[in-house]
Amino acid sequence: MSNALATKLRKPGVKPVTLSSTPIVLAYFAEKDKGTREELTKVVYNVTRKLEKTNIRIDAEFRGIRSHSSSMKRDLMSETVDGEIFYWLSNRFLKECDAKDDELCLEVNSSKKNRLNQYKIENLKGTLGTIDNLTDADKDVFVNAVNDSIKSGMDE
Repeated sequence: MSNALATKLRKPGVKPVTLSSTPIVLAYFAEKDKGTREELTKVVYNVTRKLEKTNIRIDAEFRGIRSHSSSMKRDLMSETVDGEIFYWLSNRFLKECDAKDDELCLEVNSSKKNRLNQYKIENLKGTLGTIDNLTDADKDVFVNAVNDSIKSGMDE
């Protein structure tokens, strides 16, 4: 998404709409079926960053953000994303899977996969339909930010 488009969508004097990270998390698993805590945290962080100049805010906090000027490599962490993970684990929507490097790996429980169809990128805009003050343009920007972040995470 270009900065020009994002800036154009920021409406002066209009209070931003705040969304939870839930649609991002569910879209991630609808598209990928499996991923690690680290990958998911990066996707939520990237969506949050892409939406900074729009009227959409993601209710998520992050720690350990890597500084480009620092040679020290720190892990990106989010208690918000961890809360989402453990919520979906406790409801048996997700389950743990084998991972390399002792990272927490998650996958969609096979009995729940069909319930994620509404969170696939092509259906995500419709899922946002009930949110007040979210215009069609805002929904498009959100869906594009989620799509770009998931795809860039797949390329790594």
